[in-house]
Amino acid sequence: MVKKILTRRRNIKENEEQDKKRAETRTAKSQKSESKLHLVQRSYPLTLLGITNAETIEVIFPNWFNQVFVGTRNNVAYQPYDLNMPSSLLKRSIAHYQADSPITEHGKICAALIGRGILLANYQPKIIFTSPELRCIETARSIQRSLHIDNWSLCVEPSLAEYAGFRDNAEKYWFTIRELQQAGIFSINKAYVPLLRLEKLSRNETPQEFIYRLQRFYEHIIVNFDDRCIVIVSNITGIFVLNDGIATAPWHLQEPHAYMNSCHLCAIEVTPDGKV
Repeated sequence: MVKKILTRRRNIKENEEQDKKRAETRTAKSQKSESKLHLVQRSYPLTLLGITNAETIEVIFPNWFNQVFVGTRNNVAYQPYDLNMPSSLLKRSIAHYQADSPITEHGKICAALIGRGILLANYQPKIIFTSPELRCIETARSIQRSLHIDNWSLCVEPSLAEYAGFRDNAEKYWFTIRELQQAGIFSINKAYVPLLRLEKLSRNETPQEFIYRLQRFYEHIIVNFDDRCIVIVSNITGIFVLNDGIATAPWHLQEPHAYMNSCHLCAIEVTPDGKV
């Protein structure tokens, strides 16, 4: 019994030391990122418009998946039973929709109104970065249409994906870029090369590693893109980090869900010398 207790304590101590080393590594990298931003010299300021995904069908209709698909196993049809449900779904394996659900019709309208508001505020973004989840892609698509810009402006960036602890391996069911191009959502003439390749997206990350993943991408935008305004569509956790959110434990990433809703918008101004 004593031996088991000592072994357990030793394992706990080793885990604590590993977590401490990880945190120190992320802090050092974060400080390095800040030093890079101080060296930035832009020709003009940059406005980052962070927007959370629109409401999803699984939130409004929790039992939707078990009710909208009818027919036999080899001949299944989608039949929505509410006007707030999408009139049609993109072609894919039905099971994938359970892990990666679409947004509602109301969500599409709200996202479109966000785009309209951006134009009325005299912003003219030419590029929209979106997280790989379908809810984010459809939100970005609605915004893109209301901005009256071509679909080549849509760029899927795996760096913006949900925290691994909340994803439940949903990345296995996401649409590929090729599938989105075949569906006419993305342009086939211009392909964006992401900062983080999807296969490199960690399935086991700490909150600190998640924060660093997002911060690294936001720094990448500030340093390497000359646009005056860029739209970023992500999950609540992704926009939480854009708004300078910090997390050292998973429950810290749950907190913003209490005050950030669907189609939540925040604006970050970056000065020509890289100050936020």
